[in-house]
This record gives sequence, structure tokens and C-alpha cells, in this order.
Amino acid sequence: MLYEIKDAPLNGYLSLSNGFTQSSGSFALTYYTFIWNQGGSKNWEVDTLPLAIPSHAIFSLSPGQVISVSGSSDECVIIQFNREFYCLQDHDHEVSCNGMLFNGVLSTPMLLLDEVEQRSFGVLLEVITEEFNQKDEVQVEMLKTVLKRFIIKCTRLAKNQFADCLIVPQELDIIRHYSALVEKHFRSLHRVTDYADMLNKSPKTLSNVFKALGDRTPLQIIHERIILEAKKLLLYTDKSVKEISFELNFPDPVQFSRLFKNETGLTPGDFKKNGILKEIRFN
Repeated sequence: MLYEIKDAPLNGYLSLSNGFTQSSGSFALTYYTFIWNQGGSKNWEVDTLPLAIPSHAIFSLSPGQVISVSGSSDECVIIQFNREFYCLQDHDHEVSCNGMLFNGVLSTPMLLLDEVEQRSFGVLLEVITEEFNQKDEVQVEMLKTVLKRFIIKCTRLAKNQFADCLIVPQELDIIRHYSALVEKHFRSLHRVTDYADMLNKSPKTLSNVFKALGDRTPLQIIHERIILEAKKLLLYTDKSVKEISFELNFPDPVQFSRLFKNETGLTPGDFKKNGILKEIRFN
């Protein structure tokens, strides 16, 4: 099964498929991606980190993330779309998923579907498939509507399943917006105060909100995103440590190397030497 539609005026793209077009290997994602595992449990990697995927689970990934698929992905339903088809930032007041399902503090949120949710999502999947088969002037708008419904259902499920680690809605919004800002600016802004200013909050307020969520601090969120990008650049490009440090706005490569070693236990050079340079394709 493969359905695709392109919204020509805006260069929008939406697809629905069973599995990725590539059978296995490492893929750098071009689109926002939902993966619904309808088969047995799987062990893949996302951004070089192991990811256990239970049966009947949905998870989401953002453009630029690298997923390493072992074995067949045919048991997975894949929904992919780009910003031009449905802009999460512009519609965040409607779906409230940016910073949670995508670019979020929950990293790779794994949504577990019980039998009731499986039937509910199954019905929605039938509606999406039906709309792909409708070739008329309102097809694109209808597909945007059902995609929005799918995103909202996933957001609701995330809020319910992670209720123990989430907090009141106002504070959750602070965390979502902080995470989205870090995703946008981590290459240039490395201080919590920079993000606190954009949110009109004090650094202490941010620290208190994150403390209620778990053991990661606002600064750790920044550092983790920097290190993740550094790992990608070290593994999948020929750039030197010095070039990477400058790209990530570290004027002094020694400062970058110190942070990298503190976070990973390895110097950037040792990490690159020990890593396996993978051929990355795009999906």
C-alpha cells in the first residue's frame, strides 16, 4: 500500500504506506513521520540510540532524524507529511503537539494502543485511505482535516499515557514551547537565559517547571540537542571536529570537545573513530 498526494501550489506532501520504501538500513527522514507498528515488537535505532518498539504502538519522528531499520518494516503503517502540507507551528493552537510529539522533551514518545484505541485508530486509517481514493477539488482539504484528527488523537493519548510525568497544562505549554525553541535555535543559542527571555520567563521558573517533570534540567535539554547534532555530523559527514564546533557556534573547539566528552565519555575524535560510517539515504 502506498498513497501519495502533492499540493502543487504550496509544494505540500502527504503519504500513507505499509513500511518504508527502503527495505532496511539507515534513513534520514525528510518529513514529519508517524510510525504505527501493527506487528511484533521491534528493536531499531533513532539518532544512533536503541529504540524498543512494542507491538501496537505509535511513535513520531521529525525531519532530520535518522532511523535505522533492521528487518522488514512492512508491518508498520507510515504517515509522512511536510510543513507545506500541514504546518505544526502555525496550527499549534489546534493540535498542541509541537514540543511533545515532535521536537519535544519526551524524545521519542511511544504511544501504546489498547484494543479500544486500535479499533479507533483503525477506523481513522480507513477514513484516510478513503480520502486518498477521492479525486476531487476538496481532496487536499479533507486529507488535511483527517491528518489533523490523527495528530490530535496522538496528542491526547500522549497526555493521558504520560500523565504521571506531566504537569498542569500551563506548565506543560512552557515545556513544549521551550523544547520547540531549542530545536530551532540550538546551533546558535546555548544559554538557558536566551530561551527564558524569548518565553518571558525567568531561568528559575524554567528550572522549577522542568524539575516537576523529571530529572532533566533546561540546560541539559540544550546540551543533549547539541550533542545529538554533533554525533550526526561526526558519523555521517567528513567534517572535522573543528568545523563541527564552529557550525554549532563554539568559537573554541576545546570547549566543544570538553562538553562532548562530559556528555558521552568520549572525545569527538574517539567517537568518530569508533563509530561506523553508515550510508544514509533519505525517506
